[in-house]
Amino acid sequence: GEWGAPSGPVRKSTICKFWESGNCSKGDACSFAHGQEQIGTYADPALVGGKGGKGGMLSADWHCPACGDYQFARNAQCRKCGAPNPAGSGMGGKGKRPAPY
Repeated sequence: GEWGAPSGPVRKSTICKFWESGNCSKGDACSFAHGQEQIGTYADPALVGGKGGKGGMLSADWHCPACGDYQFARNAQCRKCGAPNPAGSGMGGKGKRPAPY
């Protein structure tokens, strides 16, 4: 496979630095632990992307209608051109999936 791409289930052995600061947008697809109770568990292989970060797109992630740049769900506006998120104001930087997840 590609360099850096998971070749099988990814064991969580380190706390996610983004989760600690409230900014992990990967949710269940994150290969790092979101709390001590997840150390030693495995990331959901169906959600972990292995193509240079292009896999595991969350349902609320979006592409900017103005410039086409990929945006994480938490972004209230495009990080490239500043256009607003057409679905609303973003998710407050918590990296949580919208219902029904």
